Amino acid sequence: KPLLYSEDHTSEGFLAPLEDGRILLIFRVDPGIEGDHTGDDGYIAKIPYNPKKDRWVEVETVYNSHQYDDRNIHGGVTEDGRIVVFFRRYIPDAPEGSKTEGRYFMYSNDEGQSWSDPQESSAWSDPEKSNIRGVWSTGQMFYMPDINKYAMPGCRRYITYSRDGTLWEEYNKITENRDYTLSEIAGAWCGGSRIIALIRDDEREKGHPLLQVESHDNGKTWTGPKP
Repeated sequence: KPLLYSEDHTSEGFLAPLEDGRILLIFRVDPGIEGDHTGDDGYIAKIPYNPKKDRWVEVETVYNSHQYDDRNIHGGVTEDGRIVVFFRRYIPDAPEGSKTEGRYFMYSNDEGQSWSDPQESSAWSDPEKSNIRGVWSTGQMFYMPDINKYAMPGCRRYITYSRDGTLWEEYNKITENRDYTLSEIAGAWCGGSRIIALIRDDEREKGHPLLQVESHDNGKTWTGPKP
């Protein structure tokens, strides 16, 4: 049964490797044929995969606000096995500028069996409540051994850091460039203090839907976005 694909949109999610060799898929479920990506009752779910038996088990709920659409699900796993999930609570019918109720993260220290409550941070504040323009996206959390920190590039212009995945208050701006309509971002640490990230440009008519930025000092400074 397809989990991530629908006729309307491919749902976001990520794979979390577990210590026993299994893999946990954590993703957004938008139930019902009228759901797809524009639904208003999506939630966070998980399903384990056993590579030895080549078998997926049953889908289970990780978190459901039962009030908002829980979407933009992404995250990663720390060196100690802590699974971190980022998401936002979305209000489809709200006016533009107020569709996001808030941005949150959760974590599990027992391979997804139990989870923390949704956590907030000043670096992940709502743009209406802060000058930080929305540190959220659909990318992947990654580790940077040079500085012993985890990083999460944020939608539009920011990157946040954490020592262990439970506190995300440190952040840097990636770019001030206003020539492009920047939105979703994904990046990776490439060794030697270097990060490469791709950012979506929502002005599709320009013919370059992806822009690349690079940092050579673990995210402190960045090159300008280029197609």
